[in-house]
Amino acid sequence: MPAKCPATSRQTPRLPSLPSPSPSPSPPLPPPQPPTPHSCLPPVPNRLPWKLVGLLVGICQYLPTFTLASMTDWKLSIADEIVANNHTGKGVALAAFFMGSMGLIAAALSACMVVFIAPPAEASGLPQLIVYMAEAELMEERKALELGNRLLEFRVVLVKIFALTLACFSGLAIGREGPAVHIGAGFGWIVAKCVIRYILDALFPIARAHRSHSL
Repeated sequence: MPAKCPATSRQTPRLPSLPSPSPSPSPPLPPPQPPTPHSCLPPVPNRLPWKLVGLLVGICQYLPTFTLASMTDWKLSIADEIVANNHTGKGVALAAFFMGSMGLIAAALSACMVVFIAPPAEASGLPQLIVYMAEAELMEERKALELGNRLLEFRVVLVKIFALTLACFSGLAIGREGPAVHIGAGFGWIVAKCVIRYILDALFPIARAHRSHSL
Protein backbone atom coordinates (compact mmCIF):
# COMPACT_ATOMS: atom_id res chain seq x y z
CA MET A 1 0.00 0.00 0.00
CA PRO A 2 1.24 3.44 -0.68
CA ALA A 3 2.32 5.41 2.35
CA LYS A 4 -0.03 8.14 3.50
CA CYS A 5 1.34 11.61 3.56
CA PRO A 6 0.92 13.40 6.83
CA ALA A 7 -1.78 16.07 6.74
CA THR A 8 -0.27 19.45 6.58
CA SER A 9 -2.24 22.34 8.09
CA ARG A 10 -2.19 25.51 6.12
CA GLN A 11 -1.51 28.51 8.32
CA THR A 12 -2.17 31.97 7.01
CA PRO A 13 0.72 34.27 7.54
CA ARG A 14 0.10 36.86 10.20
CA LEU A 15 0.50 40.47 9.31
CA PRO A 16 2.41 42.62 11.71
CA SER A 17 -0.02 44.51 13.95
CA LEU A 18 0.14 48.24 13.64
CA PRO A 19 0.04 50.30 16.81
CA SER A 20 -3.43 51.78 17.32
CA PRO A 21 -3.48 55.56 17.46
CA SER A 22 -4.02 56.87 20.92
CA PRO A 23 -7.31 58.82 21.21
CA SER A 24 -6.86 62.52 21.60
CA PRO A 25 -8.14 63.76 24.95
CA SER A 26 -11.49 65.53 24.58
CA PRO A 27 -11.81 68.94 26.19
CA PRO A 28 -13.71 68.92 29.48
CA LEU A 29 -17.37 69.87 29.29
CA PRO A 30 -18.36 73.10 31.00
CA PRO A 31 -20.44 72.70 34.14
CA PRO A 32 -24.18 73.00 33.57
CA GLN A 33 -25.50 76.45 34.22
CA PRO A 34 -28.82 76.93 36.03
CA PRO A 35 -31.52 78.37 33.77
CA THR A 36 -32.07 82.07 34.14
CA PRO A 37 -35.62 83.42 34.41
CA HIS A 38 -35.45 84.91 30.91
CA SER A 39 -34.00 81.78 29.25
CA CYS A 40 -37.31 79.93 29.61
CA LEU A 41 -39.24 82.64 27.76
CA PRO A 42 -39.50 82.81 23.98
CA PRO A 43 -37.34 85.48 22.37
CA VAL A 44 -39.28 88.67 21.83
CA PRO A 45 -37.95 91.93 20.41
CA ASN A 46 -39.30 94.09 23.23
CA ARG A 47 -40.48 93.22 26.72
CA LEU A 48 -41.80 96.69 27.52
CA PRO A 49 -45.49 95.71 27.06
CA TRP A 50 -45.07 92.85 29.55
CA LYS A 51 -43.47 95.16 32.09
CA LEU A 52 -46.19 97.74 31.53
CA VAL A 53 -48.91 95.14 32.17
CA GLY A 54 -47.22 94.06 35.40
CA LEU A 55 -46.85 97.67 36.55
CA LEU A 56 -50.51 98.48 35.87
CA VAL A 57 -51.75 95.32 37.58
CA GLY A 58 -49.56 96.01 40.62
CA ILE A 59 -50.80 99.59 40.93
CA CYS A 60 -54.44 98.62 40.46
CA GLN A 61 -54.13 95.91 43.09
CA TYR A 62 -52.37 98.11 45.64
CA LEU A 63 -54.68 101.13 45.39
CA PRO A 64 -57.94 99.21 46.08
CA THR A 65 -56.27 97.39 48.98
CA PHE A 66 -55.05 100.66 50.48
CA THR A 67 -58.44 102.30 49.90
CA LEU A 68 -60.27 99.36 51.45
CA ALA A 69 -58.04 99.44 54.54
CA SER A 70 -58.56 103.19 54.95
CA MET A 71 -62.35 102.91 54.55
CA THR A 72 -62.52 100.03 57.02
CA ASP A 73 -60.48 101.96 59.60
CA TRP A 74 -62.77 104.96 59.15
CA LYS A 75 -65.89 102.82 59.62
CA LEU A 76 -64.53 101.12 62.74
CA SER A 77 -63.33 104.41 64.25
CA ILE A 78 -66.81 105.94 63.89
CA ALA A 79 -68.38 102.85 65.43
CA ASP A 80 -65.94 103.08 68.36
CA GLU A 81 -66.82 106.75 68.88
CA ILE A 82 -70.54 105.92 68.91
CA VAL A 83 -70.01 103.23 71.54
CA ALA A 84 -67.70 105.48 73.59
CA ASN A 85 -70.20 108.35 73.65
CA ASN A 86 -73.08 106.10 74.67
CA HIS A 87 -72.20 103.77 77.53
CA THR A 88 -75.56 102.06 77.48
CA GLY A 89 -76.89 99.41 75.14
CA LYS A 90 -78.18 102.17 72.91
CA GLY A 91 -74.63 102.98 71.77
CA VAL A 92 -73.97 99.39 70.73
CA ALA A 93 -77.25 99.30 68.81
CA LEU A 94 -76.42 102.58 67.05
CA ALA A 95 -72.95 101.31 66.13
CA ALA A 96 -74.40 98.07 64.75
CA PHE A 97 -77.00 100.04 62.78
CA PHE A 98 -74.29 102.32 61.37
CA MET A 99 -72.07 99.44 60.27
CA GLY A 100 -74.99 97.54 58.77
CA SER A 101 -76.18 100.62 56.90
CA MET A 102 -72.71 101.28 55.49
CA GLY A 103 -72.44 97.69 54.34
CA LEU A 104 -75.86 97.80 52.70
CA ILE A 105 -75.11 101.07 50.90
CA ALA A 106 -71.72 99.82 49.67
CA ALA A 107 -73.20 96.53 48.41
CA ALA A 108 -76.02 98.38 46.62
CA LEU A 109 -73.57 100.76 44.94
CA SER A 110 -71.37 97.87 43.86
CA ALA A 111 -74.32 95.98 42.37
CA CYS A 112 -75.66 99.07 40.59
CA MET A 113 -72.28 99.80 39.01
CA VAL A 114 -72.11 96.28 37.61
CA VAL A 115 -75.72 96.06 36.44
CA PHE A 116 -76.08 99.50 34.86
CA ILE A 117 -72.53 100.37 33.72
CA ALA A 118 -70.62 97.16 32.91
CA PRO A 119 -72.52 93.84 33.18
CA PRO A 120 -69.47 91.79 32.05
CA ALA A 121 -67.78 92.80 35.33
CA GLU A 122 -70.07 90.49 37.32
CA ALA A 123 -68.80 87.59 39.44
CA SER A 124 -65.09 86.82 39.64
CA GLY A 125 -64.47 86.87 35.89
CA LEU A 126 -62.24 83.80 35.96
CA PRO A 127 -64.80 81.32 34.50
CA GLN A 128 -65.63 83.78 31.73
CA LEU A 129 -61.94 84.08 30.84
CA ILE A 130 -61.49 80.30 30.76
CA VAL A 131 -64.47 79.88 28.44
CA TYR A 132 -63.30 82.72 26.20
CA MET A 133 -59.78 81.31 25.87
CA ALA A 134 -61.18 77.86 25.06
CA GLU A 135 -63.72 79.07 22.51
CA ALA A 136 -61.83 81.95 20.88
CA GLU A 137 -59.83 79.62 18.62
CA LEU A 138 -63.05 78.09 17.28
CA MET A 139 -64.69 81.43 16.51
CA GLU A 140 -64.26 83.74 13.59
CA GLU A 141 -61.65 86.42 14.16
CA ARG A 142 -64.21 89.23 14.10
CA LYS A 143 -66.47 87.53 16.65
CA ALA A 144 -63.52 86.67 18.89
CA LEU A 145 -62.38 90.31 18.88
CA GLU A 146 -65.88 91.56 19.61
CA LEU A 147 -66.25 89.18 22.54
CA GLY A 148 -62.80 90.10 23.84
CA ASN A 149 -63.58 93.81 23.64
CA ARG A 150 -66.83 93.25 25.49
CA LEU A 151 -65.22 91.18 28.25
CA LEU A 152 -61.90 93.03 28.67
CA GLU A 153 -62.53 96.65 27.74
CA PHE A 154 -61.34 99.48 29.96
CA ARG A 155 -64.81 100.28 31.29
CA VAL A 156 -65.20 96.69 32.54
CA VAL A 157 -61.80 96.76 34.25
CA LEU A 158 -62.51 100.12 35.91
CA VAL A 159 -65.93 99.02 37.18
CA LYS A 160 -64.38 95.78 38.39
CA ILE A 161 -61.88 97.66 40.54
CA PHE A 162 -64.42 100.00 42.17
CA ALA A 163 -67.14 97.37 42.55
CA LEU A 164 -64.69 94.93 44.14
CA THR A 165 -63.55 97.56 46.64
CA LEU A 166 -67.12 98.44 47.62
CA ALA A 167 -68.14 94.79 47.87
CA CYS A 168 -65.22 93.99 50.18
CA PHE A 169 -66.01 97.10 52.24
CA SER A 170 -69.62 95.98 52.64
CA GLY A 171 -68.50 92.79 54.37
CA LEU A 172 -69.54 90.31 51.69
CA ALA A 173 -67.68 87.01 51.70
CA ILE A 174 -65.69 87.51 48.50
CA GLY A 175 -62.03 87.41 47.58
CA ARG A 176 -59.74 89.39 45.31
CA GLU A 177 -57.98 86.48 43.59
CA GLY A 178 -60.44 85.82 40.76
CA PRO A 179 -61.13 89.50 40.02
CA ALA A 180 -57.36 90.12 40.05
CA VAL A 181 -56.99 87.65 37.17
CA HIS A 182 -59.78 89.41 35.27
CA ILE A 183 -58.22 92.82 35.89
CA GLY A 184 -54.79 91.59 34.77
CA ALA A 185 -56.23 90.07 31.60
CA GLY A 186 -58.05 93.33 30.89
CA PHE A 187 -54.88 95.39 31.17
CA GLY A 188 -53.06 92.88 28.97
CA TRP A 189 -55.77 93.23 26.35
CA ILE A 190 -55.68 97.03 26.52
CA VAL A 191 -51.88 97.23 26.27
CA ALA A 192 -51.85 94.73 23.39
CA LYS A 193 -54.41 96.80 21.48
CA CYS A 194 -52.42 99.99 22.05
CA VAL A 195 -49.15 98.36 20.97
CA ILE A 196 -50.72 96.81 17.87
CA ARG A 197 -52.30 100.14 16.92
CA TYR A 198 -48.94 101.88 17.40
CA ILE A 199 -47.20 99.32 15.18
CA LEU A 200 -49.88 99.58 12.50
CA ASP A 201 -49.69 103.38 12.56
CA ALA A 202 -45.92 103.23 12.22
CA LEU A 203 -46.00 100.73 9.35
CA PHE A 204 -49.08 101.94 7.53
CA PRO A 205 -49.50 105.75 7.69
CA ILE A 206 -52.53 105.42 5.39
CA ALA A 207 -54.47 103.63 8.14
CA ARG A 208 -53.60 106.40 10.62
CA ALA A 209 -54.71 109.09 8.17
CA HIS A 210 -57.94 107.22 7.46
CA ARG A 211 -58.74 106.88 11.18
CA SER A 212 -57.99 110.54 11.90
CA HIS A 213 -60.15 111.57 8.94
CA SER A 214 -63.02 109.38 10.14
CA LEU A 215 -62.81 110.91 13.62
